[in-house]
Parts: sequence; structure tokens; C-alpha cells
Amino acid sequence: MEPGELVHQAAPGVYQRADSAGNWHRLNITTASDQNTKIGRDLKQRIGNIVDSLAVAKQLIKVNDGGKVWLGSESVNVLQILSDLIQVVADIANTASSHTHPYTDNGSPMNTQAPNQSEAFSGQKSSANGLTSRLDPVIDV
Repeated sequence: MEPGELVHQAAPGVYQRADSAGNWHRLNITTASDQNTKIGRDLKQRIGNIVDSLAVAKQLIKVNDGGKVWLGSESVNVLQILSDLIQVVADIANTASSHTHPYTDNGSPMNTQAPNQSEAFSGQKSSANGLTSRLDPVIDV
């Protein structure tokens, strides 16, 4: 140990160290049992390069009901893009449900009737809107 360094040893082989400038050094934790961490307020992590997380069976990232989620870069929320895409699908279904084609009959301009699948398109719009109403409340914007 150098002057000004700090070492905290909790048990043989279990320690953390700070250098004289106050920089904490890496801590590796290996356990064959469960590990639970409870934090009373905020947990903020700033990782210098990469976070690589692998779960063998399942990985969950959740917030309590009413909470918000941001998934993406600092400026782009992928969940917002997904919501916007669902809205585009709803808009396409809405347009398709009532679209017509112009034609001329006996010299008079006319339009075809709405498509036979108009109800199906309207149902798809409703389905897309239902997805948006479930997704939007959890998106952090």
C-alpha cells in the first residue's frame, strides 16, 4: 500500500481499494448463490465502454406500473420509434379502408366504392391503436 491509499477488507479475498487520488479500483464478485441489492434511492451508472449482460434463462428489465422506460441512445428512444411506427400502420389501415380509384363512366368522372375489405382495414387500425395505447404510457420522452 502507498501512502494515502485506502483498503477495506471485509473478509479474506474480499476487499476494495482506493488510490491516493480517490479512484476506486475494480471489484469482481463471483457467487454460486443469489445476489440481491436494494438501493433506497437512485442508482446511476456511467460505464466507460461496454456493458455486456448475459442471463442463461431470462433477463427482465422492468419498472413499477406507472413508471417510464427509455431504450436506445441518449437522443433516440427506440420505443418511441416503435410507437410512431404503430401509428403509421394505423394511418395506412385507415387510408386503405376508405380508398377509392377514379374512373370515367359515360364521360363523367367517378370514384370506385371503398374496398370490400374496408371492415378488416378498420379493425387493423383499431388493433394498432390498441397497441399504441398500451405502449405509450411506459415510454419516457
